Amino acid sequence: MDNKKAAEDLTDYFKTYFGNNLQKELLKAPPSTDYVLAPTTHLIRKRREELDIHKAMEALQEENKLKNVRALKIAVKERELARQKAGNLLILKQELKALTKERVKIAALVEKHEIYSRFLDKVVKASKQFQEAWQVMSRVDTLVQTREELLTSIKQNQECCETVRTQLTQYLEQNEDRLLHYNNRLAKLHRILDRVHSETMLWESRWAHIQNTATTKTMLLATIKMATVNLYQTTNKKAQDGWGEVALKDTLKQLDKVQKFLSNLHLYLGEGQPSTNKSTFPTLTHLTLNHIHTLKPLTKD
Repeated sequence: MDNKKAAEDLTDYFKTYFGNNLQKELLKAPPSTDYVLAPTTHLIRKRREELDIHKAMEALQEENKLKNVRALKIAVKERELARQKAGNLLILKQELKALTKERVKIAALVEKHEIYSRFLDKVVKASKQFQEAWQVMSRVDTLVQTREELLTSIKQNQECCETVRTQLTQYLEQNEDRLLHYNNRLAKLHRILDRVHSETMLWESRWAHIQNTATTKTMLLATIKMATVNLYQTTNKKAQDGWGEVALKDTLKQLDKVQKFLSNLHLYLGEGQPSTNKSTFPTLTHLTLNHIHTLKPLTKD
């Protein structure tokens, strides 16, 4: 096919080239009757014509090469396209075969399940709620979707319950720890309270003892004061130096007066000098003051 086309192109080229060149040469050449060409001139002209023909042949060959290359590329593309189409055709045949098998299988399934379609038609005829089979199918789809939504809602509620249960467990554990801490603290406070109660009872008993002791000492002090007053009054009556009266509550001055009276009495009885008596006989005031200081009542801090 390619060779035939190249030969036709070559024939057309020669016809066009030589037709145009011969027409130009005939127009340029003088009439044969005017002069006779020399052999050399005729040879040169022939040589020129041969060169022109050779150039034309080379150009034609070059053009034919290009055409052959283009034709070869086209042929390669056509063969590749044909190969691809053959591959696609094979794939389509395989797909057609698979689809045919699938159609046969589906037809068998349709024939197998035809009983359900007839049963559904009978149900529709017997039902007053539905008039067509597609209404039953739509109702079934709606019920299935509702069931899925209910299952999803139940699952979400269960997850929520699990979350709340987990939080409740954590809260109870935290409260148990807190309650244990508070119980331990309460037990510690109870122990402290018991110790404080025992210490309070001890100090109350001590305070009662102190109060009893203070009462005893106060009574003893009152007895001493009364004895001092009686002694002072007795010595004051027997004194001859004109003592002045001393306040009833001023026990120390009363004791000083009694001490002075005893000292004078000691001198009168002739039992030594006054200086010796002062060094060997302790003063009644000093003894009484020491005894009074020991009888001071104790007070609660």
